[in-house]
Amino acid sequence: MLGAVVLFGMLLRPAGLVAALLALIGVSAYASHEFRLREIVRWRCSSSRSCWRCSSGGSALVIPLWPAFMLR
Repeated sequence: MLGAVVLFGMLLRPAGLVAALLALIGVSAYASHEFRLREIVRWRCSSSRSCWRCSSGGSALVIPLWPAFMLR
C-alpha cells in the first residue's frame, strides 16, 4: 500500500493527476485479497471523473490534470 502512495507522488507531476490517480487505485487494489476487477474498473472511472470535474471547475490547482504531451 505504501508503494502505491509513493508511485502516486512520483507520477503526479510528469503524468498528471488523472493518470497518477488511476495508478494509485490500480496498485493499491492488487494489495487486497478481495480484488475484483469489475469493482476496481468502476472505482477508477468514477474517481477519475469526479477528480476531473472538481479540478476543472475553476480551482487554482498547480498540479497538471493531464500529461504534458497531451496538452501540446
